[in-house]
Amino acid sequence: MMRDLYIRKLEDIFNRIYLGYGSSVEPSLGFGGGGVLLFLLYYGKLCPSDLLMEFTYTVAESTFKKCEDARNSVKGAYFTGAAGTVAAFENITANRLLDTDVHEVFRDVDQAVYQRITNFDLQKPRPGAKDELIEYGIYMQCRQNSRLAPRGTINYLQKVAALISVVDYIGLLVDGTANINSKNINRICAYLIFLHRVSRQKVYPEICAGIMQRILGLVERFLADSRNLKRGIPTCLVYGIAAVQPRHTSPALTGIIDANLINPNPAGGLLNNIVDIQQLNRLYWSTQEADFRSNAALQIAALEDRVKGNLSRKEMGLAGLSGLGLCMLSYLDRECLAWDSVLCV
Repeated sequence: MMRDLYIRKLEDIFNRIYLGYGSSVEPSLGFGGGGVLLFLLYYGKLCPSDLLMEFTYTVAESTFKKCEDARNSVKGAYFTGAAGTVAAFENITANRLLDTDVHEVFRDVDQAVYQRITNFDLQKPRPGAKDELIEYGIYMQCRQNSRLAPRGTINYLQKVAALISVVDYIGLLVDGTANINSKNINRICAYLIFLHRVSRQKVYPEICAGIMQRILGLVERFLADSRNLKRGIPTCLVYGIAAVQPRHTSPALTGIIDANLINPNPAGGLLNNIVDIQQLNRLYWSTQEADFRSNAALQIAALEDRVKGNLSRKEMGLAGLSGLGLCMLSYLDRECLAWDSVLCV
């Protein structure tokens, strides 16, 4: 019964994405092209059809072309979707969707991103540069952990060097941050999860641990402000703490759960954000905590109810729809969680 309901909802999501590609706006690497492709690949395994196969191939070609373009102009806007794009190309290779050399394109993009990290000027950052830096770091972390990046090669060692540089930059940025606020909370949470992932790959573990402790100090200060508690604690912060500190070692996490402080009502724009949806899915699957799972399930259900109107006509709406679709697919087939193993934040 529940399976049939999810399949009907997934069909609705597919139709909206399909119609969205027919509109004047097409997802870019920056706004979920990779996420859309991943949804199509996994949905195709559950509900195969000629239309779906043809459409998936079209999206794969489009995503690949944008990645080729990106190697000549690696800008932050391209790489807000970089992690999803790496995951998508893992799947393109595994499913033999394109008869082309994805390895060559990624080598060129690796080099371009490495140069951007090397030339990053912390003293004179451009507007948005701090967010750009974490996106480049996420890209390198995903590539360093990727089947497309063989260990022991020059490229692999270059990725490790790039990760170390990004960690050092983050350390300086965190030292210059007085408080967590509404403007920097997403970035600070991204730093926390990124550092956790990098340290688990045994890259710079002691340095990462020290910076994470400084961030957790900022988190404690944020949670000590009653005004923040009244607004509810954003999911990104809850996931960031949970990633670094299990509940039995984290008084802050225990307090948030026991007092039911996780914001239960997604903001209006959440459906547009594949990263937030991904975090909800992780919270659901990565813990046995009943409070976490019920909260994540409630938020995902609320998002399902929002799938109506013309959301698919918005570029980021397509990314959000694909993320929500991947959540639903993971309930039907745990194999679909593999999409998340490559992504970072």
